[in-house]
Amino acid sequence: MTSRALPLAVLAALAGSVLADEKLTVIGFNVESGDSEPETVGRVVDLYDGCDVWGFSEVQERSWAETFARAAERGRSVDYRWILGETGGKDRLVILYNTSKLELVDSFELRRVQVQDAYRAPLVARFRLRASSRQFLFLVNHLARGEAGIRHEQSQRLNRWLRDQSEPVVAVGDYNYDWDWKTGGADHDRGYDELTRDGVVRWVRPIRFMNTHCGSYDRILDFVFVGGAARRWSALSAVLAPHVGSCPDDHQSSDHRPVMGQFLVR
Repeated sequence: MTSRALPLAVLAALAGSVLADEKLTVIGFNVESGDSEPETVGRVVDLYDGCDVWGFSEVQERSWAETFARAAERGRSVDYRWILGETGGKDRLVILYNTSKLELVDSFELRRVQVQDAYRAPLVARFRLRASSRQFLFLVNHLARGEAGIRHEQSQRLNRWLRDQSEPVVAVGDYNYDWDWKTGGADHDRGYDELTRDGVVRWVRPIRFMNTHCGSYDRILDFVFVGGAARRWSALSAVLAPHVGSCPDDHQSSDHRPVMGQFLVR
């Protein structure tokens, strides 16, 4: 499969900024454990050049992370390493990062946000940009789907944790906030309000709205948020679609679209 660079409109918009700023590209992607094939999902990963950090949710096991790392490296002179979350059973979280761009300082799970053992704890990595030694926190999350009360409490707990962060924070993942983009968000889950309360985090809204879940469900489930000092970064986001087969839900492809964020790190 032919790789392609990330959206030119996004790159062009960022290119004219201050040279002292560094560009950072992240992608969040729910890969639908149990109803997709990692090799097919890996072909989606292979589509996009230049991603510094991927945040995957619903990763079934270690071998999936290895498959995604190989896909990100295929045909490129880069080395990707991965961090696998310990919680979530067969719906785990993974951070995949480019070691030539980023140095891993440490990683951990936010057990205080987990609420119950059956749910995933957000997975966090602290990275140092090799070119400038600037540090930031990268977080991938997947909030409860079927239990609104759990989802709202997870959002409240994450908001409290983010209030204490002075470092830049970039958070991706499937938050299940059901943001109705056709009504400008007039209809959305209360969890969104709990997470963003008091401006603790800012949603980097996509340059073009579309469903992040395949099909006709006109809602945004997958988000890119910024917190701490990252709220002052210049930022753009895009839903990366259509991908393999125009996003089918066919037991091989994921039923979600990847969502990208690009930043100028200051």
